[in-house]
Amino acid sequence: MLSPRSSSLSSSTPSETEALLAQIASYLNLPSASQPRTLAQLSGSPQLDGQQPSSLPASVSAEATRYDPLWQPSQVAGHRSWRSSSFSSSFLDAENSTSWDSAPVQRLKRRFGATCDHCRSVHLRCDLPSRSSSAAIPSSLPSVLDQIDQQQTAPAGSLSCSRCQAKGLRCTMTPTRASERTTAFNRSGSVIQKARSLHGSLAPAAPKMEEQASALITAVCAATAMRPTAFRITDRVMARSLTVRMLNCYFAVCHVQLPVVDYVDFRARFNAADGDPRRMSMLANAGRQHARAQDSSPHVIVGTPASTETLLAVLVAWAARYTDAPLAFGVTSQDAAGGSSSSSSPFSSPTESRRGSLATTTPPKRKRKRGVACDSCRLRRVRCDITEVVAGSSCSRCLEKGIYCTDEYIRSTQAKSKQKTSGDSSTSNNDGDSSSLSVAFNAFLDTSPSLTSSISLRAWMPSAEAVGGSGTHAQRSLAWRRGRQRKAFCLGALQHALDLANKHDLVNKPSVECIQVLTLLYSLVESIDPAQGQRLIRAACSHLEKLGLTAQMTLNLGDSNSVVNVLRTLQAHRSYTVPWCMDAIASVLLKRAPCFALEWIVQFEEHGQQQAQRPLLSLVPSQMSGLTQAAGVGLSITSMLQLGAVARSIGKHILMEQRVDKLQQACHTAWFSVDSVMSMSDRSASCVGSALDSMPALHPLGWVGITKVLASLLHLAIFRALSEQCAALAAQNVPDDLEAMQMLQSQGMLRAIESCRRTSHFIKVILPLGIIQFRGSTFKQIPHLAKFLAQVPTVAEPQGETDFQSQQHSPPMDALHSSDKRQGEVLKSVEGLGRAQLGPFTTAAKQREVEWLIAALLQLGYAWDEMPDEANDVQSLLHSQGL
Repeated sequence: MLSPRSSSLSSSTPSETEALLAQIASYLNLPSASQPRTLAQLSGSPQLDGQQPSSLPASVSAEATRYDPLWQPSQVAGHRSWRSSSFSSSFLDAENSTSWDSAPVQRLKRRFGATCDHCRSVHLRCDLPSRSSSAAIPSSLPSVLDQIDQQQTAPAGSLSCSRCQAKGLRCTMTPTRASERTTAFNRSGSVIQKARSLHGSLAPAAPKMEEQASALITAVCAATAMRPTAFRITDRVMARSLTVRMLNCYFAVCHVQLPVVDYVDFRARFNAADGDPRRMSMLANAGRQHARAQDSSPHVIVGTPASTETLLAVLVAWAARYTDAPLAFGVTSQDAAGGSSSSSSPFSSPTESRRGSLATTTPPKRKRKRGVACDSCRLRRVRCDITEVVAGSSCSRCLEKGIYCTDEYIRSTQAKSKQKTSGDSSTSNNDGDSSSLSVAFNAFLDTSPSLTSSISLRAWMPSAEAVGGSGTHAQRSLAWRRGRQRKAFCLGALQHALDLANKHDLVNKPSVECIQVLTLLYSLVESIDPAQGQRLIRAACSHLEKLGLTAQMTLNLGDSNSVVNVLRTLQAHRSYTVPWCMDAIASVLLKRAPCFALEWIVQFEEHGQQQAQRPLLSLVPSQMSGLTQAAGVGLSITSMLQLGAVARSIGKHILMEQRVDKLQQACHTAWFSVDSVMSMSDRSASCVGSALDSMPALHPLGWVGITKVLASLLHLAIFRALSEQCAALAAQNVPDDLEAMQMLQSQGMLRAIESCRRTSHFIKVILPLGIIQFRGSTFKQIPHLAKFLAQVPTVAEPQGETDFQSQQHSPPMDALHSSDKRQGEVLKSVEGLGRAQLGPFTTAAKQREVEWLIAALLQLGYAWDEMPDEANDVQSLLHSQGL
């Protein structure tokens, strides 16, 4: 049933139409429809005064005016002209074709998205857009259109089309979506937004590597800076995921090397304070005040907001060496090409890059290229130049549109092609290696999505066939190039941490966190600026003395409770023990005076011996977590402390001694002490390995390697001191002392050779395990071992013994071909590796053992860009000898 308004429209007669036209003409000062005039004459007609009353319903007048939306209200005052639309012209021609001149009828264009939901459902034309445009124009029409004005001035949402108004429905308009019937992708903005949502968005790329690195550093600073919560909260939230990943990486990789920060305490404070430095410092000092109120311990400031902020920045700077964050913003071709040029590196290979191989191999017949576009360009179906840029860089289209450039499809197709050609023989070993690497981070799992182009860590680890050095050329060049690409960000993050330390003047403000910051900065700066590193470690020593954190303790080997208590105490006082050990070893290697006055921290005693012990600081209850989680850290600190004590003894009794008899006694004592520490370390690793299987990050193989490298460095320091003393006696022309000194020098040389060779054999075992790749300051001294072995003269090949038979003297390598249980099997054989008989140091043995050390340097090149250069120097020494 039709409404009254609809019935009036349907039952309109010609007389009503004429009356409507007369009413409109009278309002517009036009002649009536009965006068036959053309439109040209109508424009010059005189104005008519007055307004004739309308006898038609308001709905009819409103419906008539709705058909002509092209009113010109600016011309209503004064001389008014009227131009009919195509719709009104056709309407007038149909109703009164005899009195109006017909206007040319134009076909209306089809409009998309201009229909309400009801009209779209019944597939009818809708007039809602026309009403909306009329409502947006201010009108001064008389009472004929008053009802329309009331509808137009109604509250928002009440405007409706004529059909919905007639049926009493609520007129709604839902924006039309793109048609899902066509699946072809185009180059529109919607596809670009989809690519950004899938692969991550990216700011416009900077023209230089330094500017790209500074953009990421700014994001890190936004999360570590002290500012109110409401100030730039967007930047803080965006950067928090990156900061959390960096902190997880530090405690998973770097913490075992320098356990100066208590992981349990730091994690609790960081999570409770939501990463805010001010709240973290308040929680740290509150816990210290609670402990001091119970046992009247001296006042010690754990940290301040400034020190906490700087500590977060230093941890990020350390973790930047072991993550892919430096490559997140891409690199420029010019900077990366400098590190991969074949002229500057002897290890360059034309087939080192997967993309370079795709770009250079051109088939004789032109075919369709497959697997030559990044993921986002494949989604948008556009041409991609990822095969023409340096590996690790973004394609030009992703850089232009701000999309993270990923190449998962290219890598998957290459893996499938390799699997078809080589079979499944090599995939089992690779799967085992990658699974063992992924387990190393399970203890510190990060659930945030990765926004970077991930790089397989397997690329820096040689396979079992490449351990001997035959298949590592492409990996050497890859490590060298990656190290150069990461250098800008790593140095920028380090500079940011140094700027914060100088800004807050942490050198002159003693606190526990300041000591941790200075120690970590010293380990990063010592190889770049030794003078500044010396200043930092001396400031840390001064803070320890001012706060009264120095301590000495005794260890009763016959009392198990004493061992447990000492390990707990070492973990609680790690802010003192770690800097002391670093300073002790560095003082011997660099031949400088130590910063700390105490010559030892832990002293062993037998049953019945009682020695004076300085009072120790009371331990905070939260720090006494036992040995379950930090057993690897405690044993690592214990081994390093013993080597530090040996280093202090070497510096006092060998480097400064002139008498030959005193030197002989001191050297034998030092050699015996180093061998004892190594034996204890091997036995501890074999015993504690089963207890640490659930904590791969604290696996003993890491700190066993640290102790072996440190022991070899101490042997080299003794040999260097004896060589200098021998040269001094030769200059003084003292025959008796010179002969004794030469014999002592030969003994020191043999012991140094044996220690370096055992370290090389141990490195050979752990090369495929990915342990060396995550090491730092201690393993960076491996070039000294490699250069020493490369320069040592060899012995003649024994009669009747081939090169294959000489390899039998080395430990068996069957453990290399296992997958998940490889580290456990290596741990069981660690003690046997230390006691195994080494074969003669022939030319073949020398080449093999030096190649193992070179492979270790190339793994270190993932984090330290200068290591491949050191490998080049060692390789040059071998080439000079014809090897």
